[in-house]
Amino acid sequence: MPKDVSAKCEVKAVFDKTLKVDVLKKQMLKTIETQLDKTKGELVFTDKVKTGYVLTVTLVSLTADDDKEPDELEAKLTVAGIAFGGTATGFNASGSSKVKGINPKKLEEEAKFIIDDALGKLMAKQVIPAMLK
Repeated sequence: MPKDVSAKCEVKAVFDKTLKVDVLKKQMLKTIETQLDKTKGELVFTDKVKTGYVLTVTLVSLTADDDKEPDELEAKLTVAGIAFGGTATGFNASGSSKVKGINPKKLEEEAKFIIDDALGKLMAKQVIPAMLK
């Protein structure tokens, strides 16, 4: 029987205030859903969880080497998971990703890319294995 997974996304600190928080949160949800789809039905993304996990995903920081003309972006993320139904267990995971050679004229797309990269790796290496235990 598949486990349900829902997620709440938060954004703490972003170096450029013109980046829309909602866009970044949507990217985080899309990445989570894409990673869960790779479990071939073992974990299913949903709005409400009866048996499974609730994830709180936080973009702790999105920083640049230069606020005006960035060439490098770094995203740091954390994921806290709480199990519902069965035994009440939980886990914490964190990760980051750094990309050089970004295009400052396409900052939103670059930000979405690095968030997808960092969160995708975090989900694949730490979060999904913890939920499938």
